[in-house]
Amino acid sequence: GKWETTPCNSPGVVQAGLCERPGPACSSGWVIAAGMCSRFVRAAKAMTWLEARSRCHALGGYLAALGTREENDAARSLLGPAGGFIGLHK
Repeated sequence: GKWETTPCNSPGVVQAGLCERPGPACSSGWVIAAGMCSRFVRAAKAMTWLEARSRCHALGGYLAALGTREENDAARSLLGPAGGFIGLHK
């Protein structure tokens, strides 16, 4: 896979995002991945990064921030070949 950078308010072309929130116990709909509770969210139509972030916030999480190879591998596994939005990690 390959990561791309896109302005946050660009017209949407992606229909998914990867949300996360602290573990170790994950509630229904969330799975443990790289020590965090992760959830794949899909929309019926393309969304912007800001809309994906809002969907994660509504679920009590935030867009996944990837800081390690393990987190990157887990995200790629959860998102699959179609890809999706993630957050930013500095």
